[in-house]
Amino acid sequence: SARGYRTSGGPADTGKSLDDVPAALERIDLDSIGAVVCGLDQHFNYYKLAIASYLVRNGCPLYASNMDLYFGKIGVSKQQFPAAGSILAAVAS
Repeated sequence: SARGYRTSGGPADTGKSLDDVPAALERIDLDSIGAVVCGLDQHFNYYKLAIASYLVRNGCPLYASNMDLYFGKIGVSKQQFPAAGSILAAVAS
């Protein structure tokens, strides 16, 4: 519980996969979920995508920290990496 609200999808869900989705969906009470919030998550995985997109498809509002598709020009090659907007695009589709 952070500042009076419960969160999920954080570090505790890092190692989860598609195999964990059915049980998670059974535990979801859509009336108790206020929103889906997307941001940069370096541990984003299929489990998090499946749960978040299910919630959005079932009427939960979707908010994002930003819509940047890429960030940085890191290293010698000045490579850009997927940012929060990439996660937002996946969840919203």
